[in-house]
Amino acid sequence: ENLASLGDAAAAGMVDTMTGDQIGTLESDQLAGLASSIDPNTAATLGAEQVTSMVSHMETSAITDVGGAVVSGMMAALSGDNIDSLAEDHQSAVLDSIGADLMGSKGAGFEAIEPADTSFDQLIATTETEPSAQAAVEAFSVAGLFTG
Repeated sequence: ENLASLGDAAAAGMVDTMTGDQIGTLESDQLAGLASSIDPNTAATLGAEQVTSMVSHMETSAITDVGGAVVSGMMAALSGDNIDSLAEDHQSAVLDSIGADLMGSKGAGFEAIEPADTSFDQLIATTETEPSAQAAVEAFSVAGLFTG
């Protein structure tokens, strides 16, 4: 059975009582069913070790089948280091699931994203200099504000 019919309380209780290693012994479809049974708000309260193990041991296609709200909740339970520990294909599946891969990075770091030409690349450098301190004093002097 894939555990999808457990319900929020039972699924969360099961995850809370298991270690990450124990969760890793479940099949991908069981993990996806377990995750799907959990309410998104509850998913955010699960232990980082358990969530990391769940996501790491699911097939990437199963991650996208769980649903964006639950996956988003699961990611809220993780630190940046936990998320970085996930394989790139799993990170990509997470981003796809929650609709957050807006830059097409597929879970890669920002250094892997190709830069795009922008209108700022077209700007011509100017040789203007900043106003001197004396010019600022003259512009904002008290005498200059009330004369005139």
